[in-house]
Amino acid sequence: MENTNSITFKGACEEVTGIKIEISSYKDKILLDYGLVQGHRDVAYLKNKEFKDNPLDVKAVILSHSHLDHSGLLPSLNGNTPIFCTTPTYELCKHMLPDSQKVMTKDVEVIKRMFKRKHKKEIVEPLYSIEQVYNSLHNFKTVPYDMQIGLTEEFSFKLYDSCHILGSASVQVDLKTKKDIKKIFYTSDLGHDKSLLSDEPKTPLDITHLIIETTYGNKKRAKVDVNQRLLENVMKAYKRKGKLIIPAFSVQRMQSILLLLHKMYRENALPNMNVYLDSPLGLKVTHIYSKHLDKLNKDIIGYFERQGFDPFNFPALKFIDDPKQTEAISKSDESCIIISAAGMCEGGNVRTYLKDNIHKKETVVCFVGYNADNTLGRRIYESGGEVSIDGAKYRVRCATDYIEGFSAHADIDYLLCYIDSVNDNNELQKIYLVHGERESSINVRNELIKKGYPDSMLIIPETNKSYKL
Repeated sequence: MENTNSITFKGACEEVTGIKIEISSYKDKILLDYGLVQGHRDVAYLKNKEFKDNPLDVKAVILSHSHLDHSGLLPSLNGNTPIFCTTPTYELCKHMLPDSQKVMTKDVEVIKRMFKRKHKKEIVEPLYSIEQVYNSLHNFKTVPYDMQIGLTEEFSFKLYDSCHILGSASVQVDLKTKKDIKKIFYTSDLGHDKSLLSDEPKTPLDITHLIIETTYGNKKRAKVDVNQRLLENVMKAYKRKGKLIIPAFSVQRMQSILLLLHKMYRENALPNMNVYLDSPLGLKVTHIYSKHLDKLNKDIIGYFERQGFDPFNFPALKFIDDPKQTEAISKSDESCIIISAAGMCEGGNVRTYLKDNIHKKETVVCFVGYNADNTLGRRIYESGGEVSIDGAKYRVRCATDYIEGFSAHADIDYLLCYIDSVNDNNELQKIYLVHGERESSINVRNELIKKGYPDSMLIIPETNKSYKL
């Protein structure tokens, strides 16, 4: 079938994971992101397997950032498809994609058991091999922000800092048609003006079509002093002579927590406690952040640099990279602060610390990110009773807290202001609302209609449906 000038949304329609956006001209196709669907492992596996079995055939991929729901299927692409991204995104993917493959391999037996319980006959295998991961990494091509890059006779693109995580980018794609140039701007995951680690994203100029995320399209950012709340949890654990366990995502969230604890240390607010960063991936990511201080928020980084300090290192901080050390710290009576992955406690070394310590009244578990339904993190936070970890029951007697305010996503107020600013500076034809649960995308749409945007301008895309440009 002949291509047309169109956009087809292959994922993240009325959900917040697995985004893939195909843009077609009469001659070629390119792809914005090739993300892994995450969630219930058996359901997610089947959704991802569709792309493993039928990989998209495109001229190039433009990758917005390293999070797996945007990058996690790249190794399953056929051939030598070039993948364009920023240098920090490539450096992060060099560690995150191999780590993802290892997790997939470990999950195979778990997923098989899940299918068996549901009486489903499915062949379960990793979505890609470690060899495919390294082959795909050879296809990465790094480009700077704000430089126009030609792809084909019809396609060119430019990356802008989306201020979501280190190296993250919004993507402007220019498509030359027989009549005019379609200028498509994909925000990807959008930062905001209250981020600890990132600056505020700038508004694009001269665009015709806007594709914008709606992850927090029905939420307002909590007005929380995250520094004060974190300090309160530190002091609670210190006074109880227990451990403060902070489950955290390896990218951006761990680094944010480290900066706040470092600042407390320099201001003599941190009590005499060791801070352990226990995450092999988190350690590698933190080193990458240290290499790219010029791309982070100038206020917080400047605070340390003016005093001659490395922002991501201080005397109380110890990096753990040995399972024996993890076991020793976890079983010890030491009152300390532990930052460990994974953020939702579904994997990683944090599970060791939880098994050994959530039954103790002196322990404090502080969540600094969202925990989805049915995750271990959510069960610990809400249970007040017992939780199951790796098939064993554990009594939850520890104190728990959840600090909102660390999210790197724009909330509803910021999204609406951003869209208004884009609309004021451009002649927008269409706005596509993606990467959000149904209620979030609908809420953004309804709020825009209240502000006078025509209904025909606002599209909540359907999966695999093509929209003519």
